[in-house]
Amino acid sequence: NYDTSYAGIITPNTGYSLPETIEVYKDDALVSFGYTYNRETGEVSFTVDGDYEIKATCTKDFTISVADGGLYGCTPDQNNATSIKTGEDKKIIVNLSDGYIFPEEVVVTGASHTWEKEGTVGTITISNPTSDVTYDVDCIKIQDYSISLSATSVGVIISSGDNTIRTQ
Repeated sequence: NYDTSYAGIITPNTGYSLPETIEVYKDDALVSFGYTYNRETGEVSFTVDGDYEIKATCTKDFTISVADGGLYGCTPDQNNATSIKTGEDKKIIVNLSDGYIFPEEVVVTGASHTWEKEGTVGTITISNPTSDVTYDVDCIKIQDYSISLSATSVGVIISSGDNTIRTQ
């Protein structure tokens, strides 16, 4: 019946989220007004004055977590995201511990990623998730060495260009 109100709710399957926007077609033409959509509740309403079709593409939700045994020599930022949806990008921040340096590469499963490091902060940008995402950052311990020299007779300690130390 035309000129009646329609109200419905879009309900995503478990593990999916409501879309930011929906597409509403009236008499096979895409319309941009004459309806309301609440992204938080999924409620859709409009006055029926033609044939309507509603298209909604819900997005899959994936978790983001540290891989088992996945952080060595650094700690994750407490505000890091713990989930990502299809089509989103998320940044994961890791803070370097004293006495360590960042690796050249990190391991991320379940999504594409980029790795950037500046000073004591490393940033993994996660995108295009296809499954739950894990990340692994194995920092490298800086080795401290000390050299102790002693002489039992008068002499000179000489250091050569190849890092060899000898006495004369």
